[in-house]
Amino acid sequence: MRKIISVLGLILAVFVLVRPIPARAAPAPWGIAINEETKECGGYWAGDEFHHYALPFGWEAYYPDYVDGESIIETPEGSCDFGAGEKSCCEDLGLSYVSENVAIVEGEVENDETDAKDKVGGMYSPMLVIVTGLACCFVVLVLVVITVFFVVKKKK
Repeated sequence: MRKIISVLGLILAVFVLVRPIPARAAPAPWGIAINEETKECGGYWAGDEFHHYALPFGWEAYYPDYVDGESIIETPEGSCDFGAGEKSCCEDLGLSYVSENVAIVEGEVENDETDAKDKVGGMYSPMLVIVTGLACCFVVLVLVVITVFFVVKKKK
C-alpha cells in the first residue's frame, strides 16, 4: 500500500512540476509613431503574441496615458488627445499624417531575413504549446500505467 501511495504522490508531484503553464500575453496598445526628421506621424500597433511589427528606422512610438477618461499622448512635439484618432492627433501636433499603421507597408517585399523573422514574431508559439501539452500528457499516461502495473502486481 505504501508503494501505491508513494507512486501516486510521485505522479502528482511530476504532474504539478511539468504541467503546461499558460502564456500571459496581450496585444500591444495602439499609439502613434513619429519621425522627427521628416515631421511625419502615423498610427502604430506593435502587434500581439503572434506578430510583431517593428517600426522603420527613425520612427519612435508613443502611447496614450489614460487620465480622467481621456487618452492623452505626450511627445517631444507636444501633446494630443488620442481619443479623437491618430490622424487628428498627428494634425494637432502639426505633423503630416502618413498611415494608419506605419509599421505595415503595403506591397512590402521581405528581402531581409531578419525583417521576415520580426514579422513572423511568435508564430511558433502555438506549436510549442501543443507539443509541450502532449509531452505532459504522455508523462502522465506513463506514470498511470506504472501505477496500474504496481497495483496489479501487488494483488497477485
